[in-house]
This record gives sequence, structure tokens and C-alpha cells, in this order.
Amino acid sequence: MQEILIFVTFTIINTPLNCYWQEWLEDTFPGSKPDLTGAKMSTQSEKDKQPGKQKIDIKNTAIKFALDQTLGAMFNTVLFIAGIGALKGMDANRVIELIKKVWSMKTTQFYKRCLFLTIFDRIHGHYTSQERSYGLQSP
Repeated sequence: MQEILIFVTFTIINTPLNCYWQEWLEDTFPGSKPDLTGAKMSTQSEKDKQPGKQKIDIKNTAIKFALDQTLGAMFNTVLFIAGIGALKGMDANRVIELIKKVWSMKTTQFYKRCLFLTIFDRIHGHYTSQERSYGLQSP
């Protein structure tokens, strides 16, 4: 039961940080843009009134993916080890030792362990992006 409480506590601390990270990525590199092809509107205000279709921005999506899978993954891994270690009462030296151990693993082993979470993260990110662009947010 204590392990579950530690994990839940870490999740409560970590989730807002990840939400801010994902929001920053989307605000800085929007994943979609209005598809104005074929639109013959005379003023900007008319364009703003038309919801129109959204077109994926390949460049921004690639940038977000690269940043999230490099800097984001590195930060989250270190934060997870440090956060859980701190909540379990480990001293700083032990936490640093664990972080070094994770980063010394073979790259393929690390990616195999992260594959499921990466796939889930991509699906969740896509859903969040669609939810945001189509105004499906809950009240």
C-alpha cells in the first residue's frame, strides 16, 4: 500500500509539470494550422469567423516529437528516479547512482522499456491536440 501512495504522490506532483510541458510545446509549435487553400475571403475578420479545416503542420509536429522524445524523455526519466527516490527516503548519492545506472543501460533495452509509454504518449498528445483544435474540452 505504501508503494501505491508513493506513486500516487509522485503523479500528483509530476502531472502538472508534464501538462505545462505539453502546453508549451503546442503553443510554441502548433501542430495544426488553418487550411486556407481555396478560401476566397476578402478580409481577415471573415477568415477568423470561418472555422475551416485544420491542416497538420509537419515541421512543427516533427519539432515537437523530437523535443519531447529527447529533452522531455530525459527530464521525465531523471525526475521520476529522483522523485520516487526522494519519496522513498533515499539520499542524494543513491539517487544519482540510480540515474547513472539507467543511463548506462544499452540504448535498445531502454527504448524497449519506453516503447509502450511512448506510443501511449503519442496517442494522448494527438487526442489532446484534436480536442484543443476542435473545442472539445470538458466544461
